[in-house]
Amino acid sequence: MTMTTTSARAGRPAARILRLLALLLLGPCLVGAERVKDYRPFRGLAHPRRGHGTLIVLRAFVQGRERRCLVLDPASLVTSIRDAADLEIEAAAQDTVEKRLGVTPYFEALRDATANAAAIQNAGLTRLLASPPGVALTVDLCPSRNPMDRRLFTEIVREFGKEERPVPVAVAVTGVWMEEHPADLEFLRKLERSGDVSITWINHSYHHRWDKALPLKHNFLLEQGTDVAAEVLRTEAAMIERGLTPSVFF
Repeated sequence: MTMTTTSARAGRPAARILRLLALLLLGPCLVGAERVKDYRPFRGLAHPRRGHGTLIVLRAFVQGRERRCLVLDPASLVTSIRDAADLEIEAAAQDTVEKRLGVTPYFEALRDATANAAAIQNAGLTRLLASPPGVALTVDLCPSRNPMDRRLFTEIVREFGKEERPVPVAVAVTGVWMEEHPADLEFLRKLERSGDVSITWINHSYHHRWDKALPLKHNFLLEQGTDVAAEVLRTEAAMIERGLTPSVFF
């Protein structure tokens, strides 16, 4: 929906209505959302005050009045957001963390990705570490003026839901796409909440700048002037504000 012109004679009541309409158009994923502040990388270990196991702390931030962390289970590669008050946190260097948890699937995948980090195209992970039967499905939601084709997901649920439910799918989102397509994002979240799909949310950079005239070595995140850290961290913060939990994948 596009609003073109508004008469100055509309007055304050009409202005309040327009503001309310704007909030409604943004969808539930932003209304009442608590902003993320001081979002930053953090390296360390965490032990739940209630429960067992060792988690890796990847990020620290403030949301509302709470200090929170993005943590990783190194055995399952599952991330979660925890209140810092619920964890015993131990700051530790990367090599210390790896020395203690180096035999876990997380560090096995990280070493595999790092060994292929120098490639300009298809860098990082290019294969499954195990070979389970089935299909590994990923979807990229890059910046676009066009709405998302929701039929892709309804067909996925219809076909693959016969074999496995919720249907696992990895969705890579950009910050700009989330800004411009809140209704489509809410559609995906509803599919999650209904149990139709289980989404692994992948960070795909904030702006996803791409120039088809540039060679690969000067394109995307290698484009001159790109702030790579901001492209990564700003997207993650935006995901968390919209109720998504960033995975370890990029």
